[in-house]
Amino acid sequence: MPPFCGRSQKDDQLHFCSCHQHGTPDGHGCISPQNTSPHPPLISFRRQIAEFYSATVRSSDRFCGHFVSGIHNPDWDRFSFSPATARLLPRHRQLREYWSALGIEVTSLRHLEYCERYILVRDDATAELQYYYNGKNLLRRFGPTPGTRSVKRLLAEALSAFDALEDTGELEAPDEFVADFLERLDASLEWSEIRRTSFKLMPYRLRVSFADDSRRGDIDFTFDGSKTWTAAQEVGGQGASGGLYSEIQRSINRWKN
Repeated sequence: MPPFCGRSQKDDQLHFCSCHQHGTPDGHGCISPQNTSPHPPLISFRRQIAEFYSATVRSSDRFCGHFVSGIHNPDWDRFSFSPATARLLPRHRQLREYWSALGIEVTSLRHLEYCERYILVRDDATAELQYYYNGKNLLRRFGPTPGTRSVKRLLAEALSAFDALEDTGELEAPDEFVADFLERLDASLEWSEIRRTSFKLMPYRLRVSFADDSRRGDIDFTFDGSKTWTAAQEVGGQGASGGLYSEIQRSINRWKN
């Protein structure tokens, strides 16, 4: 399947090429007894402590994700999450739930600098993978952990979780170069049943997800430092999109002409 070559800022044509954030109840950090006598009743003091603790827990819930919907999240302690890594917990939960549905268990998680490294097991098989994120907690890239040996089938199934991931980072609007490309891509599909469902921007790569009534697929569009689109590739290998790649190619060619 010939890769898709797009357009640069100078080239106005799309084409395919033939190259393959703890307070207390009063919000002031201290408890002010309502009973002003020199010796307030013990039960009153205990009640204040309980209220203070309750408010602290609610604050902790909002701040660090230690409690989720009022229920203690066991992964917080098991995998050593902290206020510094709390923002990563929603993505971790998505991944763990996806893997659990496939019978895959997380046995280890290391929090590295802008990188989360996992060890996964299923039956007697093991896979090691990692993903990188930026300062805005946007997923940047993922893959097998370098220097490790994983069971290929387990690794491939585990990595598929990232394609289904609903990213929990801050939304990042595409720049003019990418926005223009997406606009042209949508225009080429105007008369098709295929629709663009999402996109993910990575270094020198734009991953676009497409779907119709029965199929779903992802295509990586690559570009270089001069803002020129260079190629396209089906994520998962040739045929992984169930024919969407070829139909999108034809739609773009018809729109271009």
